[in-house]
Amino acid sequence: MKAFEVLMCTWDVPFDRNNNRIMCFPHIINICTTHTIESLTDPALADEQTDFDVVPFLGGVEQDYQQAVEHNPIALCCCIVRAIHVSGKHHDDFQEIICTGNEKGWFNLPELQLTS
Repeated sequence: MKAFEVLMCTWDVPFDRNNNRIMCFPHIINICTTHTIESLTDPALADEQTDFDVVPFLGGVEQDYQQAVEHNPIALCCCIVRAIHVSGKHHDDFQEIICTGNEKGWFNLPELQLTS
């Protein structure tokens, strides 16, 4: 804080190291991401054990930002993770999608082993 006070003084910015605090970077990132997620969706829905209709996402129809947000992306992602987690076949299918996608250049994802 002393070094920061000296730096601020060189820029003619009043700063008293004894009467000020600087929040830590991870805390600021956490606050920002929390506000962003809350503005996109209702995170409480992610905890519900509800089945989501994924047809709008698989139909090949392009969505604009507003339409995507209205489909509650956080809750949908949580539902997908739960669906993959509960079935060995889903694990294998998901792993195959990653391998195939990497081979065809659709994306470049690490081929990690999923755990139960």
